[in-house]
Amino acid sequence: MRQLTHARDAEIVNALSSNEIGTVPFVVLRHTKAIERSLWTGPDAQRPLNDRGYRDALALVAPFAALGLTRVVTSDAVRCIETVWPYVGVAGARLELQPVLSEEGHPAKPHSPEKLARACWPTVRRQSCARTGPCCLN
Repeated sequence: MRQLTHARDAEIVNALSSNEIGTVPFVVLRHTKAIERSLWTGPDAQRPLNDRGYRDALALVAPFAALGLTRVVTSDAVRCIETVWPYVGVAGARLELQPVLSEEGHPAKPHSPEKLARACWPTVRRQSCARTGPCCLN
């Protein structure tokens, strides 16, 4: 600890090394690459991932595992479920579907990722993952 410049730095290092800080990983992401809307003739909520999206979803397994995510909350849109499914399957994380996390399912009908995220924040805050362990919102 003598190598640290400030006494406050030593307090932080001591707290981290003694596991006194109660933090919980909280991940918010958008679905991976889906089939383009213009190429999809069915309901948008049923639009799946494309090949790249499936590869990218598989690539999320290791980072999520490193965070120890135990709960995944996602929109009920197929592409969102497919984005987190590889991790849920490998880790056995609890999967919760929340239609309000989609453009179609949110009462305000926000049509951009930023507007949707802002509109959903009150719901996300109320259902904080801090009580139930690490969480990923999609």
